[in-house]
Amino acid sequence: FNPATFLNVILFLFGKNSSAKILETYAGEANNGEYFTNAYSQIVLDENASVEMVKLQNEALDSYHISNVDVIQKRTSNFSSYNVNFGGVIVRNNINVNLEGTGTETVLNGLSLGKETQHIDNHTLISHNNPHCNSHQLYKSIHDGKSRGVFNGKIFVKQDAQKTNA
Repeated sequence: FNPATFLNVILFLFGKNSSAKILETYAGEANNGEYFTNAYSQIVLDENASVEMVKLQNEALDSYHISNVDVIQKRTSNFSSYNVNFGGVIVRNNINVNLEGTGTETVLNGLSLGKETQHIDNHTLISHNNPHCNSHQLYKSIHDGKSRGVFNGKIFVKQDAQKTNA
């Protein structure tokens, strides 16, 4: 086993009152041999910033895909993530969100469609560190054949993070 490896590291810094939409796409052709994609993104939202991120992962069925996304949200910022997975024999998505300011809102959504012997993992961790923050998650999976899926969602609410909706 000696697949080609692709490393993707991105830092997004969004200033005060900014907004953006991000489309992240991973695609690969079948029968080109095994390969491994290792993607890392850090997203920092300053005060009142708004970001919508869509990730479409449709790599070859003999590929491996690991992605890590770390999000830091300042006061009154909004972050929405839509994660869609179709390809890869083994796929692992980790999304970690830190709500560092009051009045922040986070939405994490995911859809996985597994087939054959695919294994698709989605792991989320949301840390409510301040009061008056909201977070919402909705992940769905459809699997056929011998495919498997895992969703592991963790939400931490610090003692001082009163009036949290998670």
